[in-house]
Amino acid sequence: PKQHGMCPKGWLYFNYKCLLVKIPKDPNHRKNWTSAQNFCVEEGGTLVSIESEVEQAFITMNLFGQTTNVWIGLQNDDYAKWLNGKSVVYSNWSPFDIINIPRHNTTEVQKHIPLCALLSSNPNFHFTGKWYFEDCGKKGYGFVCEKMQDTSGHDVNTSDMYPIPDTLEYGNRTYKVINANMTWYTAMKTCLMHGAELVSITDQYHQSFLTVILNRLGHAHWIGLFTEDNGLNFDWFDGTKSSFTYWKDEESAFLGDCVFADTSGRWSSTACESFLQGAICHVPTETRPFEHQELCSETSIPWIKFKSNCYSFSTVLDSMSFEAAHEFCKKEGSNLLTIKDEAENTFLLEELVEFGSSVQMVWLNAQFDTNNDTIKWFDGTPTDQSNWGVREPEMDLFKPHLCVALRIPEGLWQLSPCQEKKGFICKMEAGESSQKKSKPENSGPNHSVVPLAVTVTLTVILAVSALSFCMYKLNGGFFRRLAGFRNPYYPTSNFSTVHSDEDILISDLEKS
Repeated sequence: PKQHGMCPKGWLYFNYKCLLVKIPKDPNHRKNWTSAQNFCVEEGGTLVSIESEVEQAFITMNLFGQTTNVWIGLQNDDYAKWLNGKSVVYSNWSPFDIINIPRHNTTEVQKHIPLCALLSSNPNFHFTGKWYFEDCGKKGYGFVCEKMQDTSGHDVNTSDMYPIPDTLEYGNRTYKVINANMTWYTAMKTCLMHGAELVSITDQYHQSFLTVILNRLGHAHWIGLFTEDNGLNFDWFDGTKSSFTYWKDEESAFLGDCVFADTSGRWSSTACESFLQGAICHVPTETRPFEHQELCSETSIPWIKFKSNCYSFSTVLDSMSFEAAHEFCKKEGSNLLTIKDEAENTFLLEELVEFGSSVQMVWLNAQFDTNNDTIKWFDGTPTDQSNWGVREPEMDLFKPHLCVALRIPEGLWQLSPCQEKKGFICKMEAGESSQKKSKPENSGPNHSVVPLAVTVTLTVILAVSALSFCMYKLNGGFFRRLAGFRNPYYPTSNFSTVHSDEDILISDLEKS
């Protein structure tokens, strides 16, 4: 969606509102809730009120690539009304956030700490865009302002002025919109004809972008999700693996074998032979992270390879204390699980889905650095890729007897007593296990044999070539007819001639 002329420079147009998503690059310039509201007032607006799922999606899609959460216009003293006085008719509270009033010295002060709403930009789709309450006086956040669009002298629907193009770029993807009355199978083929595939949607950012686009288009479109077992399992057409879903309701996954997204972005299934007015395709990238899964060299436990690391999931159901799990992995020449980026996190959660409800948490190999009050991986690297949810834990809560665990299936990190027994995953670099089984020094080829082998091979080739040349001179017609016989269009009447020449050739060989 383009900036419209009736919104100031730097502001975004949405549904007769002008929105400003502001995240200062300098952390020192980020704000608490009150200073954020003051900034919006100076600009002639107020902190945003989010009135619909589509407006929520519009704000979320504009947070792609950000890591800083943003203030919105809601406080806990009256969480049924927005700052501008409108009633809260839509909400997106985080189901994983336990809303506790921040800790202060006295209970009396604790009761009067004002809380204000933040919108999370956490890339884990369980938390992306979710709301939660935080101390209004806490600095370090961005914010979203709104003000009404200046419509003086204009009554034109701006959506008509900026139609959706057929090719769209967002984040790291290229989308193609197909407008035609078609079944799911026709949509699949049409995407392929355009050098694309029916779209797979694996995170909340891209889902939010498509929600805004579908709302503008005004009708449902096919996406690349389908089932072959009546809704028990769904797969993406392009082979993508992800546990992200965006179903309309609990029943919408059991109405048919093929899936579409409606004008609110929500998914529903229907018969694959049904006709819809369009489809969303995406141009595939050259490499896919899930194509290279293979077994690693085994020790006493099996391993699965992802990128440059090997993982063993055989211990997920083996409950041990943190220390016992740590020692077990060391004996296998590996370490307890660390998670270094979002691709690795997605891979792990996809593998862990198969364990269902059999395991709730697995240990992570993180430790508290008392020197600078931060949590680091066992090798000393910072935990840049963290999934505490919408709110990180207070460092004063982190005690020596507390360890970090990964909660399944949402991938949430939480602190747990180190003596508790949980499942665990071992991890090592892909080359490590094979290096232990090093070959003996003399297991390679004997270099003194190589020249002899080459000489013998050349001698045989020369002898065969000479013999073939002699036979060709004696029976050149036979070779020409044999080549012709291999051609499917060679006349069958010459078949007897070939056999007579074969007899001649055999007698000549006997003579020589």
